[in-house]
Amino acid sequence: MSVWRCRVCEGVNQGGRVCATCGAEVPVGEPLRAAVRTRLPSTTPPAVPPLPTRRELYGYPTPEEYAELDPYESDEPESGYSFVPLPGGCLMTFAPGRGRGL
Repeated sequence: MSVWRCRVCEGVNQGGRVCATCGAEVPVGEPLRAAVRTRLPSTTPPAVPPLPTRRELYGYPTPEEYAELDPYESDEPESGYSFVPLPGGCLMTFAPGRGRGL
């Protein structure tokens, strides 16, 4: 049995020469139009990414350590710049440091 598509209603039929949907008959001398079979997407979920190794995790702070950080405190007070949070963004100020000659 072959799967074919009706030229009148585009219905998909299995075997025979009469469309099961609309009843149109394909003449004996005319070839049947092959129906395109679609491939259904896979039902298996995507693969889970591998867990990071200890080496990859080394150096990253834990969530508990992030909670202890003060957002207004700079890690390097002598860095010459500071961030001030403002509505709509942040203000970054630069201060000349020692040895810069400014």
